[in-house]
Formats: sequence, C-alpha cells, structure tokens
Amino acid sequence: MILLVTAMAMPKMAWAEITPQQPSGGGTSENPYQISTAAQLYWFAGLVNGDASVCTGGVTQNTSANAVLTANITVNKDLLASINEDGTIKD
Repeated sequence: MILLVTAMAMPKMAWAEITPQQPSGGGTSENPYQISTAAQLYWFAGLVNGDASVCTGGVTQNTSANAVLTANITVNKDLLASINEDGTIKD
C-alpha cells in the first residue's frame, strides 16, 4: 500500500525531541520512501509540506512524493490521554 501524503501537520513540541531523517527509497510510486521510524515520518512530512528546516540539503517541497509505512509508528503516545471525547483538552 502506497501512502501519498499531501498535507501532514506535526506538533512543534514533537519536533524538538526527534531529529528528522531521510528514509531509503526514491519517493516514486515504483520506489516509495520506506518509512519505519518517527524521524523518517517527520522528514517525509517536512518534504510534502515544504519545510526547509526539516528537509535540509536543497530538498524542496514535493507534494507528489510516495511513501510506504514499514512499521507501526507511535508519535505523541500520551496525546490521546489528554483529550476528552468531545475533542477538548482535559484539565
């Protein structure tokens, strides 16, 4: 299954804890990026969103990049515990 991400927003607090890392693969449908870590997922989010602070080295925005998740990734594991069923934040 190929994952095409056109817009992905990651909380800025999470960026401080994870150093984005370019995954293997070429980003095409025939050779998608192989994403198995949160660092690789953040890099890919930066790529499709055009965030130069994440994708360094002359990489520019690519909204047509393709990727495949090769592992389960948990980001902000305690986030859901802080949200009420109606979407508001718990006190």
